[in-house]
Amino acid sequence: MAPPSPNLDSQGLLPTEVRRTESRSPARPATTSLPRCPRGEFSSRYDDWYILDSFPEFDVCPSCLDQIIDRTMPELCRYFKRAPRRPSGTATRCDFNNPWVRLAWLLTLQNSRPKIDLLDDVAHIYASGERCPGESEVSGSWYGLLDGDRLIGDFAVCPVDRKVLETLFPSLKGQFTRLSTSDPRRRRCATRVGSRWYAALLDAFVEMDSKAGSRSGKVDLKPLLELLRTTSASSTSSSSASSSTNHPPQTPDPSPKCARDTLVLNRHWHIIPSLPELTVCPTCYADVIRPALHSGSRLASSFTRTPLLLPDPSLSSSVFFRPPSSTQGASCQLYSPRMRRVWAKAVAGGDDFEYLARRARERRKVEAAVQGQHASLVRLMEQRGREAVSPRLAEERFEREWKEVLREWKEWE
Repeated sequence: MAPPSPNLDSQGLLPTEVRRTESRSPARPATTSLPRCPRGEFSSRYDDWYILDSFPEFDVCPSCLDQIIDRTMPELCRYFKRAPRRPSGTATRCDFNNPWVRLAWLLTLQNSRPKIDLLDDVAHIYASGERCPGESEVSGSWYGLLDGDRLIGDFAVCPVDRKVLETLFPSLKGQFTRLSTSDPRRRRCATRVGSRWYAALLDAFVEMDSKAGSRSGKVDLKPLLELLRTTSASSTSSSSASSSTNHPPQTPDPSPKCARDTLVLNRHWHIIPSLPELTVCPTCYADVIRPALHSGSRLASSFTRTPLLLPDPSLSSSVFFRPPSSTQGASCQLYSPRMRRVWAKAVAGGDDFEYLARRARERRKVEAAVQGQHASLVRLMEQRGREAVSPRLAEERFEREWKEVLREWKEWE
């Protein structure tokens, strides 16, 4: 069984955790890190492969059999056997390099499944020859996800990914609907494994399916909707650009571009509830926080997995940092090389929360001061404009003074 796309860093694309939900207590994360497969590339050098007894086309290297299967659920090794000798020059690669297969194994661990059925089912899906188009934008058969009787925005998945999702997450069966084939637009699969948002989407699906299991199968799409809500800004701009060039809108990535130090309103942020000054946009979360999360960082696991609109009404308002009354909105605190070095030092120093909190609050204090200076300069310019003989001179003076403030801020930042 060939993986759906070549040369993927499977470990980095896995969901952040496998969650065990018990009725007697709140869900607690049970992170399971899988070693990286050493045979992710086709090669004819090896003749020591293993296969699924029920599906000989499913190839497993000795390393994955030992480090993943035998180490985590040794009782399931009985479903594998040595592959027969193959003709010389036969190129093979390990199917545990496929992120969907690795996810199937994580879900097998999560639910302590006594059989290998998830792996077997995923293997049979790919045996049909269907493949996700990946990064390619194509027309044809697509499936949308229903929230009640409404489609979720431009969210669309290819036929093969729909089958895999319904196999791994049974609560999603019946939630997908085929989009009209008369729609000529070219789409890109929302769950393509090469997307930087693949792991975040899987996190949402894992959470939804886990909660559905404790609700007699009723699925709540809120985790996915929260993740996709941040697409609205990029969807609008994408649609506008597409209309002007007579091209249909494409399925957007589930996050707008990082706003850096620009204050924005109604934007969703990842935060640590006890350190809400450290607002991180979804883009920087994917670039900086998520890799640390996969490495087992406790500090990274403190961040909310889905971005929140601040202040979040579901939490106590006393928890959240309230910006000065002279400012509105929030900005990303983790875009700059300096703050990323702070983050790296905090993680490397044993997940030093106190250090991170001190530096984050220091930055936010300086940023708030700059915002206050801007507001003061605006008021002063307006006053000078009313009093000056030439309003233009007042404006030029404002620009000079504001550039000096910005220069000092950039030097500090």
